[in-house]
Amino acid sequence: MLYQVGVFRMEVLAGILLVLFLVHFSFGGPLSRQVTAKPEKDSSKYRLPDVVKPVSYNIKLIPNIKAETFEGKVEITIKVKESTSQIILHSKNLNINKNDIEIEEIPDDTKEPHKKTVAVKSANNVGEPGQEFFAIVLDTELKVCNKYIVKITYTGVLNNDKKGFYIAKYKDENGVEKKFATTHFQPTAARLAFPCFDEPALKAKFKITLVKPNKDYIAVSNTPRIVTSDQVEDEFAETFEMSTYQIAFIVSEMKLSNILTVNSINHQVLARPQAIKHRTEQYALETGSKILKEIENFVNVSYSLTKMDQAAIPDDYFSAGSMENWGLVTYKETNLLYSDKTTTTSRKQTIATIIAHEFGHQWFGNLVSPKWWKYLWLNEGFATYFEYRGADLVHTDWNLMDQFVVKNTQYVFGLDSLENKTRPMNHDAGSPTAISALFDRVAYEKSGSVIRMMEAFLTTQVFIKGLHYYLESRKYNYATPEHLYENLQKALDASTDIKLPSDLSVSKIMRTWTEKEGYPVSGKIPQQLNAIYENFVNAILFQSRFSLNKESVSFDSSWIIPINFATKTNKDFDNITADKWLTVKEDVIDVKYLKKDEWLLVNKKQTGYYRVNYDYKNWDLIVDALKEDHNQIHIVNRAQLIDDTFNLARSGRLSYDIPFELIWYLKNETNYIPFYSFFTAIDFLNTMLSISPYHINFKNHMLNILDCIYKHLGDEEKTDDSHTDKLNRANVLKWICDLGHDGCRTKALTKLRNWQINESTPIELNLQASTFCGAMRLANETEWQFLYSQYEEATDSIDTDLQDAFSAVCNSGSFGVNAAFQYLLNDFESLHSKLGNRMMSIISMIGSKLTTKEQLIEGIGAQGSLDNGKWPRR
Repeated sequence: MLYQVGVFRMEVLAGILLVLFLVHFSFGGPLSRQVTAKPEKDSSKYRLPDVVKPVSYNIKLIPNIKAETFEGKVEITIKVKESTSQIILHSKNLNINKNDIEIEEIPDDTKEPHKKTVAVKSANNVGEPGQEFFAIVLDTELKVCNKYIVKITYTGVLNNDKKGFYIAKYKDENGVEKKFATTHFQPTAARLAFPCFDEPALKAKFKITLVKPNKDYIAVSNTPRIVTSDQVEDEFAETFEMSTYQIAFIVSEMKLSNILTVNSINHQVLARPQAIKHRTEQYALETGSKILKEIENFVNVSYSLTKMDQAAIPDDYFSAGSMENWGLVTYKETNLLYSDKTTTTSRKQTIATIIAHEFGHQWFGNLVSPKWWKYLWLNEGFATYFEYRGADLVHTDWNLMDQFVVKNTQYVFGLDSLENKTRPMNHDAGSPTAISALFDRVAYEKSGSVIRMMEAFLTTQVFIKGLHYYLESRKYNYATPEHLYENLQKALDASTDIKLPSDLSVSKIMRTWTEKEGYPVSGKIPQQLNAIYENFVNAILFQSRFSLNKESVSFDSSWIIPINFATKTNKDFDNITADKWLTVKEDVIDVKYLKKDEWLLVNKKQTGYYRVNYDYKNWDLIVDALKEDHNQIHIVNRAQLIDDTFNLARSGRLSYDIPFELIWYLKNETNYIPFYSFFTAIDFLNTMLSISPYHINFKNHMLNILDCIYKHLGDEEKTDDSHTDKLNRANVLKWICDLGHDGCRTKALTKLRNWQINESTPIELNLQASTFCGAMRLANETEWQFLYSQYEEATDSIDTDLQDAFSAVCNSGSFGVNAAFQYLLNDFESLHSKLGNRMMSIISMIGSKLTTKEQLIEGIGAQGSLDNGKWPRR
């Protein structure tokens, strides 16, 4: 069955399919993806000896912000596990003298009331590069089970590397530069601020004291301030047992917001004074307090601290997007501060979900930490899950759990389908470099997707109960995946509503997903599930590892896969538990209610972490069903069908006929979720076909499909727009302008000109990107200069949407690339001064569009013509 697509189908489709066939063999995978962690030959050599254990730290720090140095003193109480004559801990770039170290034995009060000092023989940095060990060699052995205090006085540098204890800057409202001291310790940078046992399982209690330059400074740390001496020395309450990487402190002239108390938790935001003045912290303050409460209720485990501070660090001085420090979460400013005058709907959602991600960590990572970085997914996988779940509990009308699928599961499928570019979820690492490499798409999106799958086959009720057991049993301690599985199994065994087959357990199922690379769960490429009709009562199901380069798969893998079905007569998309389990390579499975000439759909709501392929007859039936009434198939599965078919075709497992026929149903679609998958799918094709003579036909075909949704949404925002309508319109307008819709481009240019005439009526925030994109394709030099001047005049760091000016120019073909390239060359210093680290996105954007040597030469050549006052036109 094929749709009638007239001239396009008869004369052009064959040519496009030929190009795509060649593309498949030339570009088996995405052109640019993050490469994930590589195995280390011997990761154990980077681990500390298991002979002493930290019990508590008492840390005093005196930052000299003007000189960008600091003094420190740490007293570490340790307990001896094995007799030893040396103490090995972590230290990096700290100046420590042997004479500034004291070791005192803590006496048993009933026997030896006087302290005993242990002589220090030597103290030096030791080991190989990357070990970052500091060895204190003693004259005598420490006694097993006894406690000692290790006292170290030292100095260090407030570095410019945005890790450890480092210097950051901002300009106040008068343009005066202000420096401050802040921290970022994850995963292995606490050792840059104080000597410590810098491993996640070596938890201890911490008391922090910070000495400020003067009384005009504010100091914050993980816990509330309890004592202030002489208005400059702030002492903070002792923490619960926690890992070193979760410690944080800031000494600055920034301002704290008013306190918002919810459920006896005091919430505040620390930010630049002008940000507090303009109340741009209020959304984060109010939304954050609600999200923390909702996550607390979800897991039924109380938040441990009495306060939650959120700190906005200027973007150029924070390399991570955000960091979950217990009780003092730090963010880039653009990920925390919100103004209804300068922040788009998309950015508002990002702020909410990032807050939810970091607040999820307060339980998953902080309260319970991984035994070692090998199990990082216990942190980041759950935080990714709560990034959407936590925000969804507050913003119930944003469809965030549906968005999770297209923005996480489908996204990570791309990386996880590339051989030698992925890894198992459980993946060991030892050196700081290797540990940092673990913070990849596998740890985040893939692990979050597998956790969502686990929730589906266990049921949400059992899943929540199991998480409660897990957190309560392991709080203030470390955990391994087996600890998680044991507690989920405990909740499952207590349930009367759901049971696994007798030969399966949570642990047995999950190990197939965490110990392997590839699709099902643990590592390297997507898993494909194929359903082939036999007699319309049974389905032959078989599994094989999915790779974008089908021919390159040279090994055999299988997973224990939860299978659920929907059919025309038994849709029931709300029941997402497993109907069957595929535990072998191939099996024949009974499908209830499956009748002749009725479609079968596997993996309802795409809860399982796998792709699905069918025989051509079933594909035709599914396409017919979408044409007849697309609403009979759940919106997430509509998105799944788009994403699966295009990637199956790209890998050579399916003819491109199927996805091109399937997307015709989009002429009747209005939902954001399927269109998000559609735009992701055609982005690759649009790039690959850009050098083909069939590109114009492809663009016209896509415009034909998008015509109805364009008319439905319109060019302007409406009062009755839903949250996802606003997101959808921005994407639709961007794409139809990019594909060459004359009406869209003309209207965009008119909007820009109207703004140029009357700057008091700027373009709607959510439509700026698409308007700039469309307008710049028709604009002259005067209009480009106007837009660029607006960007230069934007001083507030949260007003970044005018960066779309560069994006618009870059997306306007070789003409635009040359213009953007020329401005980059001419104004590099001023751009870098304004953008800082964000310059990399501009450079990457332009670089990604320079696809040929000739285009590079042409772009450089355009500099001369522009210097002579000539504006290159398309």
